[in-house]
Amino acid sequence: MIPILAIFFLSDGANMVDSLIRVVATNDNLEELRSLARELNSMLHHYIRAKVTLAGLSLAFFSLATLLLRFPHFLALNLFAGGLEFIPVAGWMISAVAIISIGAMTHAHWIWMAALIGFWRMLMDYWISPRVMGYELEIHPMMAVFAVMVGGAIGGIVGIYLSVPFVAVLRVLWRSEVVERAEHVLG
Repeated sequence: MIPILAIFFLSDGANMVDSLIRVVATNDNLEELRSLARELNSMLHHYIRAKVTLAGLSLAFFSLATLLLRFPHFLALNLFAGGLEFIPVAGWMISAVAIISIGAMTHAHWIWMAALIGFWRMLMDYWISPRVMGYELEIHPMMAVFAVMVGGAIGGIVGIYLSVPFVAVLRVLWRSEVVERAEHVLG
């Protein structure tokens, strides 16, 4: 059901949002709501770009690591690990278990791979990901880390996944409110 809804939102999302805005907006705030919708759409594009960048970095890491450690089926393992990067917390754990298990069953250097994955996750979670998300969404990297921690404490995996976009949406709304107040004071 979700892929079907995603196709509709991707193909006709702008028209659906515009229709919703016309229903709830007055003549006075129509353009403001349209501008806010454009900003939110831009922010979501930046969030998706950040997630794709992080998945690409994980794909590159796993490609190099599995190739250097001579893991069998390294291409499939790399694509698997890169694709699962989109799922917070559980994604990298599933790919790590799969890669290390395959390494142990095929007598590859699975212990080295486990150490490399541990190092990669620390680097990714505490340095790379906050900076990429912070840059793309124009929030401070520490705010991204804090948002993920609070989101995880409040909502678990779903909270982790939605925390950074939620903070970015709040930033867009805050900016919009500040700009509106500044125009009101000056105008």
